[in-house]
Amino acid sequence: MEETSGTGSTGGGAKRPPRVGKGLSDEPIEAWRARRPTAEALYAAVRQGDVDGTRALIEAGADPDQIIGEYDEYTPLTLAADMGHLAVVELLLDAGVHPDSQNRFGYLPVVMAAKSAAPHSEIVDLLVRRGADLDAEMKGRSARAWLALPPGTEHDSAGAVDTSHD
Repeated sequence: MEETSGTGSTGGGAKRPPRVGKGLSDEPIEAWRARRPTAEALYAAVRQGDVDGTRALIEAGADPDQIIGEYDEYTPLTLAADMGHLAVVELLLDAGVHPDSQNRFGYLPVVMAAKSAAPHSEIVDLLVRRGADLDAEMKGRSARAWLALPPGTEHDSAGAVDTSHD
């Protein structure tokens, strides 16, 4: 399937994810400054697991697939998956965010949920049911390989050993 800028759709209504969520690298500084207050509000709502606040921001026009975070390091979905906010993850998926929408470092939501400090298996299950591609790559290995790593392996462990074939 051909990758788009995130404006097209795939079967099931979800947007086809850009390699990285919308953000700094593809917009002029003026556009970034204009969206910054909304991005900060969305970051706060998602981080707190505030479903109603997240919904209100999206209904008011906030892009649920934009880059957010103090250092523009997340998409709303990667943050919600990492923080374990199941209801927010479901809201974002219902809003059309693709389950494989990566943050600017290329982290996959399904891996963020599985390898966070406290693994969130219910979010992993939801993302897989909603179409997360377990063959999608993050840091040189597939999501499936990341999920097979021993418990406690962090998603930012580039030197982690894949034991799924032992």
